[in-house]
Amino acid sequence: MIRSEFLCSRRRFLQGSGLALAGGALSAWPGSLRGQARAGDGPRRNVLVLLTDDQTYNTIMMLGNGRMHTPNLDRLAAQGTTMSHCFNQGGWHGAICVASRAMMHCGRHLWRVVEPHNHRDAGLLSVDGPLWAEHFRASGYATFGTGKWHNGGASFARSFSHGDAVFLGGMHPYNKQRGNAGGPITLGHVGPDLRHYDGAAGSFERYDTGEAWSTDLYADAAASFIESRRGADDPFFAYVSFAAPHDPRHAPQQYLAHYSLDEIELPPNFLGEHPFDFGVRRIRDEAYLPYPRDPEVVKLELLRYYAMISHIDDRVGDLIDMLKAIGQLDNTYIVFTSDHGLAMGEHGLLGKQNLYDHSVRVPMVWRGPGIAPGEISRELVYLHQLYPTTCELAGLAMPENLDVPSLVPVIRGEQGSYRSIYGAYTDTIRMLRTDRYKLIRYPKIGESQLFDLEQDPWEMNDLAEQDGAANRVSRLDQALRDWMVSAGDPLELVGL
Repeated sequence: MIRSEFLCSRRRFLQGSGLALAGGALSAWPGSLRGQARAGDGPRRNVLVLLTDDQTYNTIMMLGNGRMHTPNLDRLAAQGTTMSHCFNQGGWHGAICVASRAMMHCGRHLWRVVEPHNHRDAGLLSVDGPLWAEHFRASGYATFGTGKWHNGGASFARSFSHGDAVFLGGMHPYNKQRGNAGGPITLGHVGPDLRHYDGAAGSFERYDTGEAWSTDLYADAAASFIESRRGADDPFFAYVSFAAPHDPRHAPQQYLAHYSLDEIELPPNFLGEHPFDFGVRRIRDEAYLPYPRDPEVVKLELLRYYAMISHIDDRVGDLIDMLKAIGQLDNTYIVFTSDHGLAMGEHGLLGKQNLYDHSVRVPMVWRGPGIAPGEISRELVYLHQLYPTTCELAGLAMPENLDVPSLVPVIRGEQGSYRSIYGAYTDTIRMLRTDRYKLIRYPKIGESQLFDLEQDPWEMNDLAEQDGAANRVSRLDQALRDWMVSAGDPLELVGL
């Protein structure tokens, strides 16, 4: 059932509306993407983007995690096609979400969001060429945004004709006192600091969110917008960006009740601490819990993490039901994904400032007209391929300044564009991953790791120093260097 609170949001909404591919490509592909999509052919489809924050790839029951309670995401996966190997390319600093979202909204690689690259400004999206939602807006779509933005108010105003319940910051606080005279201290997902958005003026206004949870506020705003499109002639692009399951980790009791601490299992690669220090021990995410990690404390964190995902799952079901209620479900492309993953105790880590799969790999599910149900693709794909993919699905002409190809061929069951995936974190880590092997290099400390992902999917057995590994490491290292040049990576990678 859609929450009754969205009716108030609806009234507020109605009142305020006024490349060349990198190394590892299978074949040459033109730098200009113009004309790849068939502009104007067929009906104008809606696009609904459902984005979470910090959700790792294996946190949907149907995709292999029997611990999860995710009936609506299970239904979405059963009705659509899943990219099981979707990756975020990395980050310039500890707030990986800034870089990830910048790449999504620009359709460009990590070091090309702005040129010359300056990580202090790159997240503000002050780029030439249209941003993702901005391109849909210019193509005649009603564009709507709600939830976490984290890329500057000016770029939000460029992108969206409509919006509500907008969070311009990066994370909700751990505690806050409600009211000028103090009051109960609450965790940040309750009563978050949000803004109404006036699309006609491109301006924001803070408002009192009361005792509501962030996930409900964002879902209610999105439900209000979708309901307002009943009978509309123009299509819509809706970007719904949940702040969960990012910490602070807490959830309503009804979602906590889906899980029992006795049944929570630690991942096979759980460690008390990482085997070596690569420079993130004191970063906020890792300082959240003391070393060595206490298994029982990590289990409690996992329980809350799963509960927050179940809360999102419940509200995703509401949004799908609303699309059906207004007669637009079968005319809408839906994609569910996350900005990056999270360690949650794996490898002795808690955060996402690393290049293990738990932190760079995310769920991605597509549903919509012509998309095969129940299919899972293992092709290597990037998160920032969202931009060109939705353009092609919607039949829009493709902008010229994108770095990545559409995923439509992969969604159709064809071979993907990449033999390998490259990743980077600040100047401390570089990664090259194929469908079987992963090389991680830590250039500042002279460490390298090699994993056989076919035999060792949890990345527990480092083969880099084993006899016979040198040739494979050398080949992967050369592919990594090719990727770095192609992606505009400024780091000088020396030695092996």
